[in-house]
Amino acid sequence: MSEHASAWLDAYIDGELQPDRMEWVAEHLDVCAACSAELDQLSALRALLQESPAPPIPSERFAARIQRRLPVRPEQPAWQRALEAIWRVAPLAVLATGVFGQVVLWVSGAALATLHLVPGARSAMPVSLGSTGLGWLRPLSTLLTIVGLDEIADAAGGALGAVAAWSWIPLMNLLFVGLIVLAYWSWLASWWARQQHAGAPAS
Repeated sequence: MSEHASAWLDAYIDGELQPDRMEWVAEHLDVCAACSAELDQLSALRALLQESPAPPIPSERFAARIQRRLPVRPEQPAWQRALEAIWRVAPLAVLATGVFGQVVLWVSGAALATLHLVPGARSAMPVSLGSTGLGWLRPLSTLLTIVGLDEIADAAGGALGAVAAWSWIPLMNLLFVGLIVLAYWSWLASWWARQQHAGAPAS
């Protein structure tokens, strides 16, 4: 018989062959001395491996030595973990602030435009708001006066009073969007710096 059963001897010993293939290998071993000798060698090798003692389990001292060689990450204090959490949610806070600011500016612009269209609405408003619409900037003028910048406060008040309230809405919108974009890019820059610091090799 020209075909040998060497390829199926391992599975034959383990009993993993199909019944027809198992019967064929058994019949082949009866007539093939080479395959029969190879089967005896495999059986002896398996018996020797089963009799050999298992490798010893690493002792506690060895495990402790490996544990000491592992890099230890120092535990961060509570305040640092809080800052880390705030830093992670900063983009969402910036986005929420941007949406809220846009809604406020849109509502303010719509309200001021409506007041300009309603007859007698501006005359019924207080002078500080009806004339300039910038009464909300009065605390800034007061602050400039307190710190001794009276001339700047007067000049700013005169310039603001000469401009209609609705014309400031687009300017405030641009300023607000610019601040939001600046805050987001600052966060991206800090994220990039953290990535570079984390990837730098330890000295």
